[in-house]
Amino acid sequence: MKFLVTIRNRPPTSGIVGATAYAATAARAIRRAASIEVESPWTAKAQDESWVEFSNESKAWFRANEAAGRVEAGYMFPEGGGIMVVNADSHEDLHDLIFSNPGAAYLEHEVQPLLEFDVGMDKLASSFAAGVGGMFARLAQVH
Repeated sequence: MKFLVTIRNRPPTSGIVGATAYAATAARAIRRAASIEVESPWTAKAQDESWVEFSNESKAWFRANEAAGRVEAGYMFPEGGGIMVVNADSHEDLHDLIFSNPGAAYLEHEVQPLLEFDVGMDKLASSFAAGVGGMFARLAQVH
C-alpha cells in the first residue's frame, strides 16, 4: 500500500512529547558542550551540532529506506517539513517505518492512503456508472 506522509516540524512546546524531546535535545547539547571545547561560553554551537547530527541521521534513514523500496519519493518544503510517498504492508508497518526515523519525536505526521491513478479513475468511473452522478446532481439541486 502507498501512503502520502506530510511532515511538519513539531513546535518545541507542543505537548508532553514535544517538551520532552526539546528538553532531551537541550540536555544532550549541554552535555556535549561540557565535553568539547567551544570558542565561546555559549552552548548554542553545541546545540546546533546536535541538530546537524539529527539531520544527518534522518538523511541516512531516508536514503536507507529509499534503497530498500520503502520510501518511493521525498521532498522538503522551503520552510521546513516535507512529504514522502512510502510503501507499507499495513498500518502497523507504516507506524513502524515512520517512528524508526531518528527525528520522529520532533515531527508531526499526516498520513493519507493513495490509490494508483488508473485504479482510482476506474473506481470513479464505476461509481458514476452505478448512478452516483445522479445522486450528486440531486444533492446539488437541493443546495
